[in-house]
Amino acid sequence: MKADPFITKAELAELLQVSPRWIAQKMKKLQAAGEIRRVGADKNGWWDVLKE
Repeated sequence: MKADPFITKAELAELLQVSPRWIAQKMKKLQAAGEIRRVGADKNGWWDVLKE
C-alpha cells in the first residue's frame, strides 16, 4: 500500500492470493489500530500508511 496507495482491496487479494473478504477484515483491523487510514472517497481515494 505504500508503493501504490491507490491499490484496491480486490487487487490486494489477487496479489496476495487470498479472498477479498480476508483483505477487508485485515484492513478494518489496521484502520481500528490506527495503522492505516482511507483518504478521500471509496472510488477515488487512497490509502495512507501511518505506521511502519
